[in-house]
Amino acid sequence: SEYLYEFYELDKNFACSAILECTDLYAHAEKEKMRALIESVIETKTERSAEFMIVMPDGRIKWHDTTLHPVLGPDGVTIGLYGIVQNITAKKEQTREQRLYQRIFDQLPAGLFVMDPKGTCVYVNQAGRTLKKHTITVPAG
Repeated sequence: SEYLYEFYELDKNFACSAILECTDLYAHAEKEKMRALIESVIETKTERSAEFMIVMPDGRIKWHDTTLHPVLGPDGVTIGLYGIVQNITAKKEQTREQRLYQRIFDQLPAGLFVMDPKGTCVYVNQAGRTLKKHTITVPAG
């Protein structure tokens, strides 16, 4: 589909079925993980999903979530696969950034409390957690 060509940044004449074997986008471990996913769907005849990382020729990293559905013949044998690929690169980058900020905040020597607009505490750093014996009040407003 158009989406696959855009995601992989490939020429539309490239056979999408050959991406795994005919490109260097997937590291060896990712190729093995994809092969294992394919094999599992064929053998179990059930839908399966997994996340994969690819490295573009210019070094950019992209992530996708792939869900494979088996296509069964009249005799119940898997005769093909139907796949859905979703670009999750932005989500992965956001998660990585959140972990980085959390590590930084946890190293601060002062207690840090993050509140949502309703006044609910959504994050407390390590120093803040040591203050658990103290009552903390948040001014209204």
